[in-house]
Amino acid sequence: MESLVKGARLNDLYITAGDRLYAIGSQDGDFPALGGHIPGEMGGLWVHPQKVMDGFWLGIAWGEEETVVAQATSFRVAPSHTEHIYESSSDWKMTRKQWIPDGMPVLVVDISLRNRQKLPKSAVLTLWFRSNLRPGWLAEEERGRDRVTFEDSGSGLLFYNQNHPWQVLVAATEADAKWAVDGNEPRPRRGDGAWAIGSIEVSRIIQPDQAMRFTFWIAASTQDWTLAEIQERMSAYRDELLTAKEKRLAQIQRLSTLNVPDADIQHAFQWAKCQLDWLVREVPGLGRGLGAGVPEYPWWFGCDSGYALRGALDTGRFDIAKETVRLLAHASDRTNGNGRIIHEMSTTGKIYNPGNTQESAQFCQLIWEIFRWSGDVAFVREMMPYAQKALDWVLQQAPDGDDLAYGYGIIEVEDLNLKLIDTAVYTWTALGSLAELSRVLKMEDAAEEYEQRAIRLRETIDQRFWMAEEQTFGDIIGSPDAMAERLARWAEKAREAGRSDLVEVFAGMAAGNTEERAYALRNWVINTPMEAGLAGAVLANAALARMREPDFRGPYGLYLSGRWKEQMMTISTGVQAVADARYGYADDALDWMRRMASTMDWRMPGSMSEMSPDGGCFVQAWTLYGLAVPVTEFFFGLDPRADQRRVNIRCRMPRAWPWAELTRVKMAENYLDFHFAREATENQLTIVTDESWTVIFDHAVGICESSEGVLFDGEATIFLPARGRVCVRWDMTEARHL
Repeated sequence: MESLVKGARLNDLYITAGDRLYAIGSQDGDFPALGGHIPGEMGGLWVHPQKVMDGFWLGIAWGEEETVVAQATSFRVAPSHTEHIYESSSDWKMTRKQWIPDGMPVLVVDISLRNRQKLPKSAVLTLWFRSNLRPGWLAEEERGRDRVTFEDSGSGLLFYNQNHPWQVLVAATEADAKWAVDGNEPRPRRGDGAWAIGSIEVSRIIQPDQAMRFTFWIAASTQDWTLAEIQERMSAYRDELLTAKEKRLAQIQRLSTLNVPDADIQHAFQWAKCQLDWLVREVPGLGRGLGAGVPEYPWWFGCDSGYALRGALDTGRFDIAKETVRLLAHASDRTNGNGRIIHEMSTTGKIYNPGNTQESAQFCQLIWEIFRWSGDVAFVREMMPYAQKALDWVLQQAPDGDDLAYGYGIIEVEDLNLKLIDTAVYTWTALGSLAELSRVLKMEDAAEEYEQRAIRLRETIDQRFWMAEEQTFGDIIGSPDAMAERLARWAEKAREAGRSDLVEVFAGMAAGNTEERAYALRNWVINTPMEAGLAGAVLANAALARMREPDFRGPYGLYLSGRWKEQMMTISTGVQAVADARYGYADDALDWMRRMASTMDWRMPGSMSEMSPDGGCFVQAWTLYGLAVPVTEFFFGLDPRADQRRVNIRCRMPRAWPWAELTRVKMAENYLDFHFAREATENQLTIVTDESWTVIFDHAVGICESSEGVLFDGEATIFLPARGRVCVRWDMTEARHL
């Protein structure tokens, strides 16, 4: 992948990411105070569960000029590293490249300063470092005070905290570097002064068209890494560590490689895989898993994982999917012990929210999704007890006997905690998932019970949540008394916001209520019946058409609320894209995806923000869901059963794509390539496999061409030998809807 360059709005944020350390600053080279969970402290260098440094600043004295703090004029992103580029007309050009080795709590910075003049010039580089060794969010420890000393044996600055065994070392390759402790700093900050300051200065005479090169690294001690171990490894293998990271990320990029005649979608799809990798977080003693977003949510969530890991699976990241599910299962068991899956856990190990109702149901589906892509029966055996307890807990929240559980769902809005559509839908998917998983483990009686319960719940949702006058499913079911209180409070909030139209809407909902019923708040979660495939064709077609109307469709995607019509997020738009794609509306799904993808690179190149177009976290894990799932599972129509070495295919490609390729799609340990082409009145899909595999192709009429031509009517089962190839053709007039 080519790197991306940005030359404007350099006060936007960036991340240089690793699984053990990351750095967040601004693209002009600064490290501003930012964030809300720990006010002003969510940027800088983090080795979770601690912050270790506010940042570092680069100064340059060129010739006889005074030292000035350099400000980048452009910013570059590659999957493995970031670069700040500094230029001073025709005098000099400097590049500051940052990267983090896999599995190590160390940031490496390579600086290159090139003399563009025709005469030798003297240059002095100065770097200032400000420590901030402090505990993470929800920690109970006191902050403590930092100190700094010069470590001659380590050739650098050692920052340490007087109250805790936290240390961070700044080391350099230059033997003649001048180190200093304390002193002035270029970017003073307000606060208690508990941090410490150090600096390094390097002087050189640079010949014309030559470059001065200088490398330093910032390393933090952890439970599993001492500073001496890091120093030894960096001295011996620095270049090899960068090469290893570049190779690993290149391998990830080759998984599920999308090639389509749609530059924006292809660009967003490939870089969203990088975003996912940037958010992997490992903390000794807690585990390894996918964080939600930076800078505010670098830790772990049940709800976010329910979406983000679906994208991870579709792009071959079985490793991080399993690791995250294990982390959530074990943390939930320690904290709740009753099957309830946590909502949010800080890297300090503290639970902020023990779990909203719907995410325990989503957890069950995740285990099934991991299994159907990976075929890992051992993982199912390991996780099945957690899944059973999770579903039991959800069903215990439905005391009315209708399996409609009470409690908060995805939308954490005050008072939105009765019988919710998203919780109901994901309870249905959980029942179906447990039925399938039970069959895998030969638990036929349990499978039958789960399946019958799912059938009854589906009927209940259709009957009780569908609102014919709205042509959508409702958001919430509540009794007259419970809803009267809530509607009054929501009306008051609308009044405070100056939304008299909504005051009238909520008042109208409260009038004449005599029984428990559904209410249309028009939040984005009313799409979950279509996202999950619960809705029948008639209701789904009506509801999906309704979502394309102006009160739901914004310039960058689906509004979070069709009532308020103010905000859009990649998750609401992604769910809508999946819903349309599932029911065969590939063109509409692509439209949603394009709206979402239009926000790519707005803040950080290679990323799209949580809130569309440029709000919230500037890197967000669940972004991949709304790109990978529509393409993989519905445009190409892949439905794998990796344990049976088979994939069912029901291809529905957007009309705007006359051709499309998705290569190295991972199923178990196999890799398959898919090449689609549309010619005249005929569609064609060519499939190539590394290992022997069975393809079940589900179209009305087709012609299969392999070693022998086969005409089939209906479903075709095709066995492909290792390194086999097959081409399937079918008429373009096939039915659109599943």
